[in-house]
Amino acid sequence: MDLLVRIQDITENKLLQYEGDHPMKKMDELQKVVGEQKREVHYQFNLTRSGRFLLVKGAVEGTLVFDCDRCLEPFDFPQQEKFRVTLLPAESQRTLFGDQDMSEEELEVGIYQGECLDLKTIMEEQILLGIPMKKICSDTCRGICSQCGNNLNVNNCSCSPPDNSDHPFAGLRQ
Repeated sequence: MDLLVRIQDITENKLLQYEGDHPMKKMDELQKVVGEQKREVHYQFNLTRSGRFLLVKGAVEGTLVFDCDRCLEPFDFPQQEKFRVTLLPAESQRTLFGDQDMSEEELEVGIYQGECLDLKTIMEEQILLGIPMKKICSDTCRGICSQCGNNLNVNNCSCSPPDNSDHPFAGLRQ
């Protein structure tokens, strides 16, 4: 299923709306970064134009499956992202901004090329931006024992704490 919108169909007088579900397994960039995902993402897009700028407002909602960075168990990560993206044609970027430094607001302007806008790319980008650096199944996750590998959320272990006296920062504990 292509989510391509012809640029010429996006006008100042008309709001284009798109809503539906898209399989995550057809999102190549998402699969590369987070691994195989078998669920769907629900999307909503509102598109309009303001002069040379395309204005994209939308939301994506879905559930990703990750392995916890502490205990290594798989868990569901529900995600809801609302976003607003302003796009400028690539050929207009140089004439609009030239070689001057851009302000923070101007840096938030994305670039599009060609005759079509790929909503799938925007959707993937928004999902990827919403993924945390550390993927933790819960705030109370205790992780795994560094000595025996036991999942401490399931069972306690009888391992003694490691001797860190030769650790380079051991002197800071005193």
